[in-house]
Amino acid sequence: MHISSKVSLKTILRRLARCRPRAIWFKLLRLFAPYRILPIMIDGSIRAQVRARDVLAEPLFLTGAIEEPETEFIKKNLRAGMVFVDAGANMGYYSLLAAKYVGSSGQVHSFEPNMRVYEDFLGNIRLNNFHNIIPNNLALGEILGVGKLSTYSEGREVYGSLSGKPYPGMQISGQQNVKITPLDGYLSGISLAQVDMIKMDVEGGELPLLKGAEKLLSSQRPPILVFEASEILAEQFGYSVRDIFAFLSAKRYSVMELSPGNFCAMVRTE
Repeated sequence: MHISSKVSLKTILRRLARCRPRAIWFKLLRLFAPYRILPIMIDGSIRAQVRARDVLAEPLFLTGAIEEPETEFIKKNLRAGMVFVDAGANMGYYSLLAAKYVGSSGQVHSFEPNMRVYEDFLGNIRLNNFHNIIPNNLALGEILGVGKLSTYSEGREVYGSLSGKPYPGMQISGQQNVKITPLDGYLSGISLAQVDMIKMDVEGGELPLLKGAEKLLSSQRPPILVFEASEILAEQFGYSVRDIFAFLSAKRYSVMELSPGNFCAMVRTE
């Protein structure tokens, strides 16, 4: 088939989109237009944008969701007026979802240390005019300070870590100096005593984050936790996933696996 040189790549992609399944359309976009900003719809009503080459782009573009068991658990347990903390917000998927479910009377406190991804997150907040999201270009950890966040090629920022060691099978492309704050200190600084749910996706930094929230976790109404935990990534910080479970058990939490490597934890009612 002869294609006129006057026909633009954009025109070709549009024609293919009309006759190909959406999955094939996405693969063509990632191949020929990796920096293209794709509009997506989350939970039927939340508008957002994601770059074609981003790790999270394919499931978001095809279904408007990621991590279905975790998504459904969060939606089921959030109520209007609640306070949600998103540690490792990335482009804002869980923060945006939580903002919808806690409503205008609730709050979402989000933490994303990677500056490029943080800017994308701010754009997605503006798209929805959410005033109940408080974004922070910070990392949560055990003590107040400054750390070095590993960075990767554009689209793979989701693998960034404070461990200083590369994500398995990948190569670090650089580092960013990022501010680190303990969650207890952050909450004290804004005079917020109650948090209802914390979602953590911090690439191995879960235990330092939990230790920096020990006061909150020991309070009369400890938050529900939703978190990812990997033995390989935990070892990069010098501990084991078992140490997370032991720490939470000492705080009267029961842990349940939602999907491989993803967990929820709630305080035991005794």
